Amino acid sequence: MLNGKKIYLRRLSENDASPSYLSWFKQKEINNYIKKSPRTIADLKSFIKASNSQQGCHLFGIFDHSHFHIGNIKLDPISYMENTVALGIMIGESCYRGKGIAFEAMELAFRFVFDEHDIETVILGVNKGNIRAVYLYEKFGFKSFFNPEDKNPNSLTMKYTIPESNN
Repeated sequence: MLNGKKIYLRRLSENDASPSYLSWFKQKEINNYIKKSPRTIADLKSFIKASNSQQGCHLFGIFDHSHFHIGNIKLDPISYMENTVALGIMIGESCYRGKGIAFEAMELAFRFVFDEHDIETVILGVNKGNIRAVYLYEKFGFKSFFNPEDKNPNSLTMKYTIPESNN
């Protein structure tokens, strides 16, 4: 478990697949930016099970201190050759958006991946239309860069490199 001021992160289990979690994917603000949305609790369980069985994949639930599941953060895949990891984050409970939860979740998850795996760089893809997410990533210190593999004109590839003083 990774503890913060407002939240904590813990590895998701199949028991976390709930109707509330599934309902996140019915929200336009989430569904517009997710490649493939689960349709059933069984789909959620399969996603969690597959993620947890994958080498180098860290799927954390974001919970408030009353143990309410409010989102997820996924670090996957880890590339030890390039010292990078890809990030995916979602605050599913809309009343928690805009309150610094995603920022704190990234701080906790990055500290974990930098400390436990000696990873130096986090990479993500974001839809340019997801203004709130782009703003969050820029505020955190992510910088956009050209990714020749990304053929989607609406996509923005960004990276964050841990400052040398924190290594």
